Amino acid sequence: MTVNHWPDSFLDAMREIGDPPADAVIADLIDSGQTDAVNRMMRSLVENDDLVPADLPEIVRGYLDQSGTLPAWADPTLIDRGQQAFLLHAPEIVLLLFYSSLPRAYAAKKGAQVLHMTRRLIGSYAWRRIIETAQFLVDVATPGGLGPDRHGIRSAQKVRLMHAAIRHYLLRDPKWSSQWNPEWGKPINQEDLAGTLMTFSSTIIDGMHKFGIRMYPDEAEGYLHTWKVVGHILGVRPDLLPVDVADAHDLSQTIFRRQWASSEAGDELTHTLLDLMAARTPRLVGGLPQTALRYFAGRRAADVLGARRYDWTIVLLRAQRIVFALADRINHSSIGLGRLARWLNLQILNGVLTAARGGNRPLFRIPDGLRATGLRVRPTHSFPRKPRR
Repeated sequence: MTVNHWPDSFLDAMREIGDPPADAVIADLIDSGQTDAVNRMMRSLVENDDLVPADLPEIVRGYLDQSGTLPAWADPTLIDRGQQAFLLHAPEIVLLLFYSSLPRAYAAKKGAQVLHMTRRLIGSYAWRRIIETAQFLVDVATPGGLGPDRHGIRSAQKVRLMHAAIRHYLLRDPKWSSQWNPEWGKPINQEDLAGTLMTFSSTIIDGMHKFGIRMYPDEAEGYLHTWKVVGHILGVRPDLLPVDVADAHDLSQTIFRRQWASSEAGDELTHTLLDLMAARTPRLVGGLPQTALRYFAGRRAADVLGARRYDWTIVLLRAQRIVFALADRINHSSIGLGRLARWLNLQILNGVLTAARGGNRPLFRIPDGLRATGLRVRPTHSFPRKPRR
């Protein structure tokens, strides 16, 4: 009989816990009368790609120094192995973020509420948040991204501070606290943090099989270990970090079982995501985003989110799986059809990443190590085209 290592009683308790160290930083700023500093910090976190410690309050700078180190259990060999796996499969992994990771997060009814409210709280374009999530994935998963003073650690610290500031506003600011239902638990609580971490790790590992790409056990364990280190930097409790890939799968399925349910927030978030994807998908395969969401995120998540049934483009996805599986037996993407499948993925992905991020902010930043995979961004500042109906 299989033992459930993630009992409901434990996860219920995790819904009432935020991130005490990061929350204390925000509380100290508020208690010392530095409300304006919190507001400035929020604007800085939203409007800048990098944390600039010199422009932040002293207490925040001290916090960044303390939280920017890797845990003692971090294994450089495993991190390198996981990041090399990302480098090898980067186009497919970033597409899985759009096709599976984000939809599975949106399907969590309680967790989706904070994502929906954050869009109004921060006041930015929803699609920009989606692109910035992709940037976060690339920053932490690219080889060297978790080294000292690299984008990966700074990106994770930025996200953690934003989470703490959002928790403060949703729980203590009268304008927002009146809209928060205590039955949802604390905003961005530990179970939701762990569930999101699993969509970046376990969901990606599972999704690679649907692409027809084999992620070897040592690659999968390295990839999970990398995200466990990222989870530590993000403030996920040690007792919510799975032991191995099998344990991560169990945690994912347990949280999905507990949290997936239809919601207006999840529907709207999914609509925005699909609009972004459809606007950058070639007209001939315009139904691919809806089909891919159902194919990669799974029938249950797709039904919760109200995604349409498969159209003819399911043939492309199934054929791609066969092609990639065949190519993998020889040498990944080494045969003509494998290169064609990779080319189509890159066309869709590069189109999505072309989306502007508002004002004069930089476009999507691609580390040098990823450019060899074919990822690129065309120099444009146009908003995503309106999707075809």
